[in-house]
Amino acid sequence: MKKLFLFFIISLLTISFVTAVPNLPVIISGKVYINEKIAPIGTEITATTDGKEVANFKVATKGEFSFLIQKLEEGKLIKFYVDGIDTNVEVNYKSGDFQDLDLAVEKSYLGYYIIGGLIALLVLGAIFLIWKLKRK
Repeated sequence: MKKLFLFFIISLLTISFVTAVPNLPVIISGKVYINEKIAPIGTEITATTDGKEVANFKVATKGEFSFLIQKLEEGKLIKFYVDGIDTNVEVNYKSGDFQDLDLAVEKSYLGYYIIGGLIALLVLGAIFLIWKLKRK
């Protein structure tokens, strides 16, 4: 009877260990481009599913990225963003899968140029005003 009880306990422990094995992650890696040029170091790549961030990566080697994503439902759609811009690239989560992707976005710098120009005008205007006041 004692042996049967011990066998039962060992069987329960073995079953609980077997069912506790986590799913393998999906590995997603590849190249990233901004305005058709290799993305610089520090570029932020975000993976989301259902609008929630599931992984985040900052480019450490110019133009290259790599993610390990796990603990998602099989078939869940993963979307990718580069510096907050939608890449229009999507993959379905599959445990143990490997995906090689190229991510590319077009990034406009027009807003930065306008702000820089306005700041330059303000500074030049202030310098001109100070110069004019000192001449009096």
